[in-house]
Amino acid sequence: MLIISEKIKKVYPESLLGILAIRKVCNPNQHEGLNQCKLELENNLRKNFAQLERSDLKNMEPLKPYNDYSQRDIGGSRASQVHKM
Repeated sequence: MLIISEKIKKVYPESLLGILAIRKVCNPNQHEGLNQCKLELENNLRKNFAQLERSDLKNMEPLKPYNDYSQRDIGGSRASQVHKM
């Protein structure tokens, strides 16, 4: 069972959560059709967003709620610093 905290609902009332569970499916390492779709998506994203600065992107939906969440302070250590690799 998945329980969503009331605190999250108050802080991010517009947030959505989705879960997809699948069994017995083929998941190959490579797929030509998927590779082509990914390439088209990457090119489209570059065309539409390459002129923007990182700060502009961080303030756009749907990235802003994630960025706000990752920048919160957790016990004196920012969440974004804890999770960076």
